[in-house]
Amino acid sequence: MATIHPTHAHTAQKPAAKPKYAVLVYYGINPADPDKKKVKLGDSWDETMANLRGNEVNASDHMLKALKELAPKTKGSPVSFFVEGYEQNKSGKWRAARYLISNGKVEDQSNRLPGRNISLFDPAALKDFIKSAPEAEKTMFFFGAHGGGFPGFQGETMTNGKRGGNTFDAMSMGDFSKSISDSGRRLDLLDLDTCFGGQWEVLSPLRGVSPHIIASPEATFYQPTSTDPSPQAIIPSMQKLIQDPSLSTASLAKHIIRNAAANAEEEHVLLPDSTVKTLGFYDTAALASLDKPMDKLGYALAEGMDHKKTRKLILKAADNALSYAQSDYKDLKSFLHYLKKYGVLEKTGMKDTAREIKHALKAQGSEMYKNEDFEDAGPLSVFVPAGPSENEIKEALTARVKSGEKLSTAQLKFHRSFSQQAESIGAMYDSVPNVSGGWKRFADKLLHLLVTDVVPQRIASASIELDPA
Repeated sequence: MATIHPTHAHTAQKPAAKPKYAVLVYYGINPADPDKKKVKLGDSWDETMANLRGNEVNASDHMLKALKELAPKTKGSPVSFFVEGYEQNKSGKWRAARYLISNGKVEDQSNRLPGRNISLFDPAALKDFIKSAPEAEKTMFFFGAHGGGFPGFQGETMTNGKRGGNTFDAMSMGDFSKSISDSGRRLDLLDLDTCFGGQWEVLSPLRGVSPHIIASPEATFYQPTSTDPSPQAIIPSMQKLIQDPSLSTASLAKHIIRNAAANAEEEHVLLPDSTVKTLGFYDTAALASLDKPMDKLGYALAEGMDHKKTRKLILKAADNALSYAQSDYKDLKSFLHYLKKYGVLEKTGMKDTAREIKHALKAQGSEMYKNEDFEDAGPLSVFVPAGPSENEIKEALTARVKSGEKLSTAQLKFHRSFSQQAESIGAMYDSVPNVSGGWKRFADKLLHLLVTDVVPQRIASASIELDPA
């Protein structure tokens, strides 16, 4: 007779359900100075900033502490936080640290790092971080760094666990995008807590990385004495997500942007120009609709630069277009407006192309905060080389002359320095992925004109009032 074995209902167990959300936080802004000093609020913006220089203002360590304090709220929640940054140990050394915060606990996973003295701006370190993150139904990646626009992201150098002078570690847009792609992890929402993230040349390389991105076209500022250190003040939004993990990524993005806006508008914010002035929600797939018209417009403007009258009008449009904190970064909507106003679009036959670009811009910034300085701005900035202003040149020449340099020597050195900078910027711009060849051609011609004609004229004009003696 065959032996009958009883069946057990527990023999085949269902695999554990994935957490609803994994929030990845990678905060690479490390110590401003190894000396501990109390930050004092000044009577003015300049005085406050002077007080901050040389003081310990470590956004990364501050962020890690704020996130670890969320741990009790995660008990029983399907939301986990996987975080990496720099923090100071008991002996005063700054080292990389990694934590998993979930189900009410903080698990130190720093021993799983490739090394404690790594730079978070090493592409291999970023890839390792994302690959090591816990699986979840949805993944949000919150990235904190110094943003430079299309050149990429930066943070202060770490050497043997200590700050290594005033130089920066950096990661190009190509390396940033590739590190995320090579990790094999699908991101549902990418939040760039950086300056100048809402730039066409920053967002375009990230199309295949995440369908949605939160970013600001303008400079953003860290609050060194706030309990919520990020410019976007994300902690309340993370608390909201823990309470309601059913939030869609679009709803979460809206909460982050609206909370950041409310925080920025508060009168008690430490620094007058702190936190965010603009913050938007971007659809990366829709960015592809800008490719052809931006390419076409770029080639047309590059060709127009060969004609003296058209060249003057293009430069006039660039000078008048709304700039962000970096004068080379123009609001694209504003630049199009002035190209139309000064007849450039008509001269180059680009009226219909400009309309295509304006239509494509409407798909971006569906949720957008803009303070009063940027009420008329569009959702995207774009690289339009402007070069140093006459006032900036005058200040630089004056300082050199006062230090004992001959005016002619100061002029020569300033122009040589700008020429080298322009060459470096041009090379970086050429390497940015997913930016049309036409716009790169236009930017290259503008940089060449600045070096050979515009900046020399500004140097001559700025020197008129200077005493060569």
